[in-house]
Amino acid sequence: MLFVPLGMQLIAPRNTAEEWSMVFLFTAIVLIITNVIFCVFGRGEACKWTTEEFIIKKATSTPELFVTSLQQASPGKVLPQPVQKLHNDLAQCS
Repeated sequence: MLFVPLGMQLIAPRNTAEEWSMVFLFTAIVLIITNVIFCVFGRGEACKWTTEEFIIKKATSTPELFVTSLQQASPGKVLPQPVQKLHNDLAQCS
């Protein structure tokens, strides 16, 4: 998008109909090539990070790391209730 004005000056400096037909032809060729690449290499399967199992695993792993670091910083003070509440809330969502 940043190079479109520069490209327009190079391809159609006089704004004639022939130059604009070249612009539209060039645009069509770029769109066709990129769509063919997408159709060949694109997949219809969801990526692993979009699955519910992956999201729940990542959501529950972060609080455990946080609580572990708090326990290391101040031994004897454990905060299980917020972690347990978060775990229960996530379990209800699934």
